[in-house]
Amino acid sequence: MSISDTHPTTSGQVKHHARVRHTTWWAWDPRIVSTVLMALIYLGQLGLRASSPDPERGARRAGVAGVLGFAIVPVVHFSVVWWRSLHQPATLLAPDPSPPIDVFMLVALLLCTAATMTTAAWLLLRRLGTLRPPAPPAPRPAGTERRRTPAGAGR
Repeated sequence: MSISDTHPTTSGQVKHHARVRHTTWWAWDPRIVSTVLMALIYLGQLGLRASSPDPERGARRAGVAGVLGFAIVPVVHFSVVWWRSLHQPATLLAPDPSPPIDVFMLVALLLCTAATMTTAAWLLLRRLGTLRPPAPPAPRPAGTERRRTPAGAGR
């Protein structure tokens, strides 16, 4: 659950779009209802974590709630297949052998997906690089130590 899922569901822009498009402020669409339910579950998870006076115990309870709350993700995904919906059915993971999408749109979708995955992998590797402690300097072989000269010597 992210800001990109929560914001459009609750903002006035979507309500305005729904009013213009469907002539109603709210549609009991399975995708919208299941997404709002998922948002409420994860808001409850945040509240559960903050409500415990012991941070470790609150984190453990919130972790359990997050794992249990993940069970709604397949419901959100398959809601357009299981129930009649305003949303279009699956485009790439459709049961039909040929996807119901134009070839140019499919190429653009796959290219954008590959670019996003590459960017995410690069950011992850950069982050892991900053978390890794620097390697200690290699020891110098015996007899190759630098000699220190007093300041001003050798002028």
